[in-house]
Amino acid sequence: YSLQSDWVASNSYTGWTVPGLNWQIGGIFIIAALAALAGIASFVYMRVTAPAFFRRQTLTRSTPVRIPEMEL
Repeated sequence: YSLQSDWVASNSYTGWTVPGLNWQIGGIFIIAALAALAGIASFVYMRVTAPAFFRRQTLTRSTPVRIPEMEL
């Protein structure tokens, strides 16, 4: 429902006209779509560069807890 209401340019203060199609798209929809694409791109990048995190090999329950000692 949110995507449908954000698509309509009259529901937001900003908008964009698609060249050649003359569609009016709301600015909020564009921001949400770009944020989703950036999230997917960063997920794929991190999946390639740090696969150990996705295999749960970085921190486990057996990892020792290291807390600095406080001086009084």
